[in-house]
Amino acid sequence: MLTKSKEFFDFQIDEKKPFSIIEIGTFSIRLVVYDRLSYATRTLFNEKIITNIGYEVIAQSQISKKSISTLIDYVKRFIKLSAGFTSFPPLLIATAAIRKSKNREFIVAQFET
Repeated sequence: MLTKSKEFFDFQIDEKKPFSIIEIGTFSIRLVVYDRLSYATRTLFNEKIITNIGYEVIAQSQISKKSISTLIDYVKRFIKLSAGFTSFPPLLIATAAIRKSKNREFIVAQFET
């Protein structure tokens, strides 16, 4: 479910069909579905949920198990929403909060199961 950086470049989609991206950011998680891969894509769906996991990383250098569980629930929900638009699995991207978290390997393992 989680795409690691080196695998990002191997991500395959049909350029003429919709595709989606789930971004786990420092303060939010977002699902964006695009109509196709091109220079002038059109957004078909866009939803953002505030998570504020960046505050946990700043204060504790890691993300709590409760917040990880919540992130997993959001990602599962976004995957289901994405399936209504495209047959391709969404590209899942984790930004700074996950990368800087001391328990990032535990977090990645939760998404790989």
